Amino acid sequence: MQLKKIGLIGIALLFLGYIFIWCKYDFFYENYNPEKVAPQFEAKKMRAPVYDTIVINKFKIGYLSNKRYNYVEGYDYLGGIRNPYLLLIPENGASIASLLPYFMDEELNKKFHIIAIDRIGFGGSKVEKNEEGKPFGHYDSRASFEENALYTLLTMPKYIAKSEGNYLDEVRVVFSGKTAVTGLGTAYDMSMTSEKIFLLNADLEERFFWTIGYSRFVISGIGRLIFPENYVSKHQDLCIADQAKTKYMKHWIESVKYQEDEENQREYSMYKGASQGKMAKWLFFAGLGASDKKKVDAFTGGDNFVFYEEAVQLNDKEQVLELLRKADFYTLEFNQLSKSRSLNTNKE
Repeated sequence: MQLKKIGLIGIALLFLGYIFIWCKYDFFYENYNPEKVAPQFEAKKMRAPVYDTIVINKFKIGYLSNKRYNYVEGYDYLGGIRNPYLLLIPENGASIASLLPYFMDEELNKKFHIIAIDRIGFGGSKVEKNEEGKPFGHYDSRASFEENALYTLLTMPKYIAKSEGNYLDEVRVVFSGKTAVTGLGTAYDMSMTSEKIFLLNADLEERFFWTIGYSRFVISGIGRLIFPENYVSKHQDLCIADQAKTKYMKHWIESVKYQEDEENQREYSMYKGASQGKMAKWLFFAGLGASDKKKVDAFTGGDNFVFYEEAVQLNDKEQVLELLRKADFYTLEFNQLSKSRSLNTNKE
């Protein structure tokens, strides 16, 4: 009887967990809906952000931009003075709707060119089925899909920033959480252009085999039948991050270290005369765990990158802005937030 009771309790808990998954990732899941949010912006007498898409490596990527705020009176859009670029990548399982508070902050909108990009599988970055009816978009196998999806995730900040008019600005790109590891790939991809990549509370440890197995089940044919689409996308995203950790992370970190060292050894490095830190620093960690930091130090010798002990939450605008202010120390003078005509970084 005792075993039967325990079994019934277990079944009840599994059922409740299953209902919770459907509630969180389907019934009450928040995708960006321009018609739904328009009244909220109208109430604040603000212009709503522009929703746009771009095709990268055969993936359609959806993103939000407050480009309407990016005009400066008396200057051409592409050739004049522009606000600092801030690119935000949602955490695993979330869509760009989770980042709407950035766009609804009137002062922040006037100070930054804000762009929020949906991760693959979410919102406007949904993946269509291929000709065989498999959920791999334009690719014929899961392996090919995941490899190309990873490449797209790490390069999309560069391509979208360029499509939004970026030329010489040091773009600030913010990743967070369990899949922030792809930000290391972005740092590798953009290290020659001196961008600033921020990883908040990143999880760089490889997952346990049973959690990987569960994710593989969720994204399997059976899993896609019984779980909501956004939950499947969440675990697909985790599997792509697994590949990044096992196959590419070490190479990415070592390559960014190499590029930083090369820049800092140059006699006429622009950072020596145009930043307070006098050094090129392109990768910033906040709230990184002790074991993860040891891993990074093992790849670099412990002399590269910038680490802030305090955890920073992506959904806390003030915490993120304070982190960007700190990183100004290693930013070229003409791109520093304190030099922006519209952004006063001094606290009252």
